[in-house]
Amino acid sequence: MQVLFGDGAAGSGLAPEGIPVEVAPDGSSIPNNEQVCRAPGEVTGWRLVCDCGTGAQGWVSPNTWTRVPSTALEDLDARKVHCDDDDTWIDDRPGVQRLAVAEWEQDHLAPTTAVDEIRHAREESQRAAGRLDDAVQAARANGVAWSSIGSAAGMSRQSAHERWAR
Repeated sequence: MQVLFGDGAAGSGLAPEGIPVEVAPDGSSIPNNEQVCRAPGEVTGWRLVCDCGTGAQGWVSPNTWTRVPSTALEDLDARKVHCDDDDTWIDDRPGVQRLAVAEWEQDHLAPTTAVDEIRHAREESQRAAGRLDDAVQAARANGVAWSSIGSAAGMSRQSAHERWAR
């Protein structure tokens, strides 16, 4: 998770001096050699991010988790989390972890998986079409009638002839 500060800055990690600010309030990236650290008590919220194994920030959740000042105000389903000023890392808490993983899977992984499934189905379809063409060629080479080929392919004799009679 990326930590958020009230002025729009963001950071991650932890150094002895505090949390390195990696994103300026205007949204621009701050180079490593220019990063400043802020106190954990300044964290006002969190956002899920995924580097997708690249090491660079990739997917960023549009949803934020808000820091609340007491356990009485905590409502994980509403993304309201209480943590002490010296404990700003909430992603290891079981309730937060469960909800964060569910959001990540639904909003980030599921669309990627669906697109991968479409690509895989298209590739399978192309391979199947090639096998069908090869089977029709073999049938014709063995003298099989267009009516039998059309029937096997789920079409009329004429449709089969128009498709494969080149």
